[in-house]
Amino acid sequence: MVGRWSDEDSRLASLPERVREYYIHDATLRGYLPPGTEWSMEELRQAEAKYYDEHQ
Repeated sequence: MVGRWSDEDSRLASLPERVREYYIHDATLRGYLPPGTEWSMEELRQAEAKYYDEHQ
């Protein structure tokens, strides 16, 4: 039982990084982030908002 909670805690701890990886992957696929570019979450969110504003 203790191991299970430890596993869940580690997954939750890595959640912000996993979300950031998703944003980077999605932005690269959609073409508004060149591959290998490192942006903060705020920069990624702004770029995503701009992309969707332009492509509606």
